[in-house]
Amino acid sequence: MEFLHSPFAIAILVLFIGAMIRVVFGFGDALLGMPLISLLLGVKIATPVIAAYGLVLAISILIREWKSIRFDSTWRLILASLVGIPFGIYYIQTVPEHTTKIGLGIILILTSLINIFYPKHMPTTPEKSAYGFGFIAGILGSAYNTNGPPILLYGLMRKWEPSTMRATMQSYFLPTNLFIIFSHVSSGMWTPPVFQLFWMAFPAVVVAFFIGSKISKHITPDKFKNALYVLVLVMGLIMIGTSL
Repeated sequence: MEFLHSPFAIAILVLFIGAMIRVVFGFGDALLGMPLISLLLGVKIATPVIAAYGLVLAISILIREWKSIRFDSTWRLILASLVGIPFGIYYIQTVPEHTTKIGLGIILILTSLINIFYPKHMPTTPEKSAYGFGFIAGILGSAYNTNGPPILLYGLMRKWEPSTMRATMQSYFLPTNLFIIFSHVSSGMWTPPVFQLFWMAFPAVVVAFFIGSKISKHITPDKFKNALYVLVLVMGLIMIGTSL
């Protein structure tokens, strides 16, 4: 019974919920898990574990929905992100993290509110704008591990369907996650507590994947979009709340 009240047990629950959100919507596990698990166990444990499960979930979702990938967007997003990564190293040295997260939070909140209350006013963006969104994602990903929001905004402005949103985001996250995990391993971040949490949470994440898969099959495109906008709103509030 004592384990159920331990930080590790709560962290596993957070990973479980985050994995379900990721499988249903294609993102959200890191935005939910990073602030909560960091508070429980520290950033040095939260960062590598969440990155590792991000890779596991990306592969799992791609196996199921690879036919829905928009490859014309993916390669542009990845290429531009690779260009943006070096700039992120400079960015992290010059711009305070809380300032960036508050800014991202405001953008996410405004995007969700526009989609919820004024859906016809949500601007569209051309395919080639992937270069700009990818570049920003590369900067934010290498600086603060927050490359998801720019890719999400690009998908919303491209009016992607649910399966396209999930699959294309994973096709972007897969190579970037591989690079991030490699940097974690080479820098010695995979310590015994990290391995312990990863393997302890593995059964819960597997269960979350199958539950999330079942849920995603029964969500209509309209319900998906409405739930997605609410999730984006919550994520924006979390980013601002954890940065104040």
